[in-house]
Amino acid sequence: MMSRMNSHRLQLMFRDLKNRETIHRMIKAILFDFDGTIAPTLSCWRKAYERVFLDHGIQFSNDGLSRYLFCNEERLDAQNAENVPGFSDRVYEFVTPCILTTPVTPLLIETILTAQSLRFGIASNSRSALVKEYLRIHHIEEYFKIVVGAEGDIPCKPDPAMLHIAMNALEVTATETLFVGDALTDMAAGRNAGVETLLFKHPQNDAFNNFCEKRRDQSNNIVSFDQLSTHGYV
Repeated sequence: MMSRMNSHRLQLMFRDLKNRETIHRMIKAILFDFDGTIAPTLSCWRKAYERVFLDHGIQFSNDGLSRYLFCNEERLDAQNAENVPGFSDRVYEFVTPCILTTPVTPLLIETILTAQSLRFGIASNSRSALVKEYLRIHHIEEYFKIVVGAEGDIPCKPDPAMLHIAMNALEVTATETLFVGDALTDMAAGRNAGVETLLFKHPQNDAFNNFCEKRRDQSNNIVSFDQLSTHGYV
């Protein structure tokens, strides 16, 4: 005979599954992060920052740089480095060629093509011009109706502003939106925007995930884009 405890657990599991099925049926749009999600560009950013720091004679530790870039840690051994005039432009000068020649993450477009009824957009802390150029070069710009980057008055994630801008452009609400990203900042931005989130833990990012122990503790995650289909989102 099933114990009361096991029966209660099954009831909770069934209720959770029903809630998720309801959420999945409501999804009308999927927003993606760019770096580390649509394209495996994390190594490009690390190399670019290393080059610019060295050019400015700035000392840093490898762990410090990785945690700064990939774990949403504000402090870096080289404090206030980004306040150096022209620092950001120099980083983009070095990172752009690397990013533009980086292939699209496997199974992204194949998955999108199976979900023609959904709307897709990008919310990235990178400059939108770089993201749009990447989409153009790789002939995938037609799939993304809106690209929002952190520039001008738009704050970076985890602020939810760019997600709200993207949702407005796609004419969907928070309850109709899924956000997929590879970083803790993405998960925080999604929560702040009130949308469902999925942490993208593709093996291509394993070398960087080790710097962020909390990434392995996230329950809602996928390791490949085709899981969007198996999980019922597309």
